[in-house]
Amino acid sequence: MSLDVPREDASDLAALGVVAFTTTREAGTFGMAGRDPVADVMGRWWSLVESLGAYAPRLATSRQVHGNRVLVHRLTWEGWLRADAADGHVEAVEAGLDCLDAPPKPGPGCGDLVQTCKTEPSCIVAYTCATTYCLTQPTLSEFVSCGIVCATDAGIASLTDPAAQTTYAVFRCAVASCKAFCPFAQSSDGG
Repeated sequence: MSLDVPREDASDLAALGVVAFTTTREAGTFGMAGRDPVADVMGRWWSLVESLGAYAPRLATSRQVHGNRVLVHRLTWEGWLRADAADGHVEAVEAGLDCLDAPPKPGPGCGDLVQTCKTEPSCIVAYTCATTYCLTQPTLSEFVSCGIVCATDAGIASLTDPAAQTTYAVFRCAVASCKAFCPFAQSSDGG
C-alpha cells in the first residue's frame, strides 16, 4: 500500500490480512479541538480519504477514547463515516468471516465446524448463502428468517438432516465465539 501520508503501520495486524496504521505528528493534527484552523484539519482528512480511495471505498473514524470500544459496521455505505467515541472499526462481514474461519483455539473462531460443514454439500451451500446474505442482518429473527431460506434452497428439509445439525452448530458457535462481529447476535433479540 502506498499512501501519501506520514504514518506508522500496525504491522502486527498484517498477518490477519488487515491493513492498519496511525498517522504521525509529521502528518499534522487530525483533531478538531486543536489550535490548527478547521480548514487545515479538514484538508488533511479529505487528503487522507482521497489517498485511501484507491484501496478502500470506506473510511470510518471516531473520536479516540483510549478504551476497548470497537464499532462493527455493515457494508451499506461508501465514503467517510464519522462516528462518536470509539477506538476501532471493523466491517461485519469480513471480520465475521475471519472469525468463523479461525480455529477455536486460541480463539475466537469456529474453523473446525466450518471445515466439517464444507464436507457436507447441503451444509456448505447453506453456509455460503448465510454468510453472503444473512451475516449482517440486524436482529436474530431476521437472521433466522434469512437462514431458513438458505437452508431450504440448499435442500435441507428437516432438522434431523445431518447438514442441519452441522449448520446449527456453526450458528451456535458464531453467536458464542464471534458475537462481536455478528450484528444479529448483539441485538436485543439475539445471543
